[in-house]
Amino acid sequence: MKITNFIQEFIVQEDREFDSGHASTLLELKNGNVIVSWFAGSWEKGSDVAIWIARRMNGVWEKSGMVPLRRASYDIQALNRPYNKHYCYGKGIIQPTLWQDKDEQVHMLTRSTSSRIFRSDSIDGGRTWSLAYDTGLPNNNSGIDVAALPDGRLVLVYNPRENLPNYYKGPRTPLVVAYSEDNGETFHELAVLEDGSGEFSYPAIICNDKNEIMVSYTWKRETIKFCKLAYED
Repeated sequence: MKITNFIQEFIVQEDREFDSGHASTLLELKNGNVIVSWFAGSWEKGSDVAIWIARRMNGVWEKSGMVPLRRASYDIQALNRPYNKHYCYGKGIIQPTLWQDKDEQVHMLTRSTSSRIFRSDSIDGGRTWSLAYDTGLPNNNSGIDVAALPDGRLVLVYNPRENLPNYYKGPRTPLVVAYSEDNGETFHELAVLEDGSGEFSYPAIICNDKNEIMVSYTWKRETIKFCKLAYED
């Protein structure tokens, strides 16, 4: 598996209307346009933090805009469903990212405070989970994301860094994309998105049936960056 084309773009540049942007998510529409949203404001916990959104049409990013935060839902059926999902346990594991394999088993990778990505597996559709275990992949106590390609292979975007000595976090650089051909047992580096100084973190990753992988992520806590990678075997 190799990259044949690599596009990197800032979603919002110098004219941005916020000081700090973080934690993006992205979606490709049926027409090929891409929507990315994130939260932004003066800083992560600032009173002015809101959800922002931008759309990429025909390869060009439209001006981003703030989304009103107040939303109401009148569909409360989910609240009445019985809750019997068993927990998976590990040291400081949060923010799971999941996939379903060809045998319809469900798996998750998680951020942790233990300098490693942890994993848990479910053989009953997510009702119960195995005890979370160390994958051996470095983790700096920062967000990760995984997606399945159309052929079942996996792509993972993460910071391959351990925590600093005597500290519960590690540097959030570099940021890389890796792939797995054995259902997440092992991963191999596919592309380096960032390797300079600064924070490159909280990635989101999606893929389509056109041999394209798309990633959005936090760039130095200032704005959001977008990457599109075309690949072939």
